[in-house]
Amino acid sequence: MGLYGVLGEYDFVTLIEAPDNEAAARFSLEFGVRVGVHVPTLPAIPIGRLDSRERDRAPAVRAERGVGDDPWSPGV
Repeated sequence: MGLYGVLGEYDFVTLIEAPDNEAAARFSLEFGVRVGVHVPTLPAIPIGRLDSRERDRAPAVRAERGVGDDPWSPGV
């Protein structure tokens, strides 16, 4: 957790820990309403989860697409 000044699109970044993305979004929304600003929420994952050994242990997620869902497909 902490507050950091950053260069680029944003001036400050606040890191918080939350039990899930819904809790983080709720915090962001309530904070933004109280302060009167738009507060974007950027969920993050530990870089270690991108390690292939971690991916092998994670449950697989399968997305199915219908014809025409891909804007680059010819839609046959």
